[in-house]
Amino acid sequence: MKIFIKYTLYISIVLAVNIKSSFSQSSEGSYLIDVTGLAKMYEDAGEYQRLIDVYTQFINIDPNNADGYYNRGTAKSEKLKDYLGAIEDFNKAIHLNPNDAEAYNSRGLAQHNLDNNNEAMKDYNKSIELNPKYWLAYNNRGTLKAEFGDSRGALIDFNKSIENNPKYALAYYNRGQLKYKLNDNSGAIGDWSKTIEIDPFFEYAYYDRGTVKMEISDYKGALSDFTKAIEINSTFISAYFNRGVAKLSLNDPKGSIEDFNRTLLINPKHENAYYKRGNAKIILNDYKGALSDYNKVIILNPSDAGAYHNRGIAKYYLNNINEACLDWSKAGELGNQESYENIRDYCK
Repeated sequence: MKIFIKYTLYISIVLAVNIKSSFSQSSEGSYLIDVTGLAKMYEDAGEYQRLIDVYTQFINIDPNNADGYYNRGTAKSEKLKDYLGAIEDFNKAIHLNPNDAEAYNSRGLAQHNLDNNNEAMKDYNKSIELNPKYWLAYNNRGTLKAEFGDSRGALIDFNKSIENNPKYALAYYNRGQLKYKLNDNSGAIGDWSKTIEIDPFFEYAYYDRGTVKMEISDYKGALSDFTKAIEINSTFISAYFNRGVAKLSLNDPKGSIEDFNRTLLINPKHENAYYKRGNAKIILNDYKGALSDYNKVIILNPSDAGAYHNRGIAKYYLNNINEACLDWSKAGELGNQESYENIRDYCK
């Protein structure tokens, strides 16, 4: 009698912006404000409104300095997700310095985050026109092209980003994402491996590489990658879940249950974790535990054919034959053809 196995994995393109160093002198020349030092202090402390206040103070002292508006806009965009406020500041920065490629890139990023994609594309194009070697703008334009479905254009932009900055981990990561979507698994793994070489703490590169390794049945390699992602981020729920799937594929149901337990501790409504944990419990002959997990799945998703099918198996081994047959009948109605085979073989 077969357990119905669902193979569900979770796989993430990332945008980029710069901060400029800034100092300001009063109009009388009497003192110097280390804006960069203060800003770093507040940023490290997570006091983002104070971070913005530092740049506002800088602007009040030196209202014609484009960098103040640029940095305040960046703080609004990156720390407070105030994209409209950021755009206002980037507009002012561009007005004061129309040749600032970074300001166009950052305004484009804010527009991008507001789904103003045509405006974002114009800004990325302008940024690259002003600085044809600006790797951040190529990366961001590449992400936008990928969203538009222009895979060829996106690949060209990610290549240009890497060409202009071979140590830029994010462009390798995003190019790996694109290659994965184009079914180039080996190319994706190569790019994520390069991402990790440059930035060993890039958790999503480990995670995504592990996901592809799962798809090509390299379960040990996947297990190693998911473990590394979890070491970097102990609340990475999808990494726990996928590591549990990898352990199940490596015939370690007890280990998989530990990971599914951790997944459910973080998200008690994770349907697939209940489902997979139920599968592991069936393997361990814990039919009551499996029954409880499949009940949870069905509460969360009453149309899950696999859960009805597998709950029927748990009930069968608990000698609840009539209810097992009812579950298989329901699973069959929902499209699970294996359930009809069980009805034929076990429901007399």
